[in-house]
Amino acid sequence: MSFLKTPSQLARMREAGLIVWEAHQIAADMVVPGITTAEIEEAVDIFITLNNATALFKGVPGKVPFPAATCISVNEEIVHGMPGKRVLKEGDIVSLDIGVRLNGWCGDAAVTRPVGKISAEKQKLLDITEGALRIAIDRIPKCMYWS
Repeated sequence: MSFLKTPSQLARMREAGLIVWEAHQIAADMVVPGITTAEIEEAVDIFITLNNATALFKGVPGKVPFPAATCISVNEEIVHGMPGKRVLKEGDIVSLDIGVRLNGWCGDAAVTRPVGKISAEKQKLLDITEGALRIAIDRIPKCMYWS
């Protein structure tokens, strides 16, 4: 049994991934001092819906079903934070996790972004974690898919 994907499957996975990437571009443009996490959530949710995709996180069971398309955590907040009235301030760092299902295939990515100017310590944290991610990606075996 092989776990490799066909070119057609890879193309459909890519489509879902592109929706996630575009949603992240929208969110990135909105990560500025003075905006609420709910405003970012609303823009991402509308974009996902307009692209005939489904938000992966919305409605996930818990004590209450997860209410949003985007998990947004600010500074010390643990991952998978719920967007709401929190206003982003200069110097914050915000983690955005967005996942979608499109035509039966999923895309999901999390990114941490600075809000305006951040401290050297916070920038070092972002640089080191980005470096660790790049090292991990470089070590993934490169393989061919079926033709």
